[in-house]
Amino acid sequence: MSPAHYWHEATRQSGMFIIALELVDEDFREELDRSMLAAIEPYFDRSRNVGEMKYIITHTTIA
Repeated sequence: MSPAHYWHEATRQSGMFIIALELVDEDFREELDRSMLAAIEPYFDRSRNVGEMKYIITHTTIA
């Protein structure tokens, strides 16, 4: 998973990100995306992390 993939999924599937982004002015969105990618990128660098990052995305459907 890349930082860009994580950020894309988080902003479309995570309730807290969705709510927060609804409050952000559209003109500021690109700058926010760049800032967030720069902030999370070190966590995806295998040479700098002791443990390997693993992820799972779950979906729930309520019928």
